[in-house]
Amino acid sequence: MALLLPSWAAAESALTLGPDEELAVGLGVAVGQSLYKDTGPDWTPFPAVSYESPRFYVRGLGAGWKFVNREALELSAFLAYDPTNFDHSDSDDPRLRALNNRTASLMGGLAGVLNTPVGGLQLSMAGDLLGRSSGWLGSAAYLYSFEPGETDLLEIVPEAGLRWTSANYTNYYYGVSRSEAAKSGLAPYTAGSTFSPYLGLTFDVCPDEHWEFILRGEMSFPGSEIRRSPMVDRNSALELATSVMYNF
Repeated sequence: MALLLPSWAAAESALTLGPDEELAVGLGVAVGQSLYKDTGPDWTPFPAVSYESPRFYVRGLGAGWKFVNREALELSAFLAYDPTNFDHSDSDDPRLRALNNRTASLMGGLAGVLNTPVGGLQLSMAGDLLGRSSGWLGSAAYLYSFEPGETDLLEIVPEAGLRWTSANYTNYYYGVSRSEAAKSGLAPYTAGSTFSPYLGLTFDVCPDEHWEFILRGEMSFPGSEIRRSPMVDRNSALELATSVMYNF
């Protein structure tokens, strides 16, 4: 779900290709604690891509078209891959192994970025385009970027945010239908919409004008409708992601 918001640090550090273009490419890997019972950490390799032009962008697993692009304000329509999923074979709990899988999806919606002298505000709202959950996911985040010392070798970006998931979205990934309850022995559960806060911290290291190393950590706190699910046994989850990028 974090991938729906633009990668602010990566987008701002890419070098200029032409008068109006910036490009950085690389590879990354993320590892995160699963909220589902008796399920090990999720390891996910991903392409690390940042492309910026006056009208189009690619940021991580999302791409968009900017219909407003000013120094302090950006508004865009975007598509993004949402990796949220549940594979029953990943759990050691025999009850969860009897449940149906929940699959990742493609989200589409609107996003806004407001840059101020005291930080940046990012907002997004997106719907499930593939009909997996037929739900909606919203995000709001505040970020502040600073460079310690007198060089631009290191940029640090602390972040605080809030994610909202609609009832359809939350219930698809964390609800238990009556038919699933009959097979698994879990209690049936219908989840509603919920808010889930999170805290993030990004370190962006640029040893020279081309190479860039990014490390990001995030601690998320699932909302009450997720925590009550009989599929879930965590009140928080830690995710770490690192990537190596080459700026053209």
